[in-house]
Amino acid sequence: MHFFRWRYLLYLFLAALGVAIGCGLDWWFFPSVPTTSLDAVDSVEITLLPLLIPKKNLPDGGTKQIQIKTTDRARIATLLKVFHGAQRASEHKCGSIGTLTIRTRSGRTEQLEILAGHDSANWEYRYAGRINRVDRESFLAALEGIGVERIFLERR
Repeated sequence: MHFFRWRYLLYLFLAALGVAIGCGLDWWFFPSVPTTSLDAVDSVEITLLPLLIPKKNLPDGGTKQIQIKTTDRARIATLLKVFHGAQRASEHKCGSIGTLTIRTRSGRTEQLEILAGHDSANWEYRYAGRINRVDRESFLAALEGIGVERIFLERR
């Protein structure tokens, strides 16, 4: 009888250890992507802040502040599809140049911080406290489809 109690405690400990290891692996390796399904989305709002970059690097010194909202299902689907290919990126102190807010019909929101696009192949965003990256061209094409004309950035 005494043996069975310890065996169950051992199983409970091993299960808790497995959950802790799984959460750790999720945190370190799997990207954070918006969890809202297309069916639940009501609108997407994009706000890009003006960039203060010396004019010698960019023809117009940065972008104007941009605020765009769309309810077009096809354009939202294209944007959400970009995040399916997300990968984790290393943490660094890159500041946000804007936000992407997904609003659902129920009133819930998911907000992503759009980071400066330093890499010519990828674009980074912060979601749920973690930095992730998506394919640059796909992300820019999805933003252009919603109405963002252009984004100028310095390259690393």
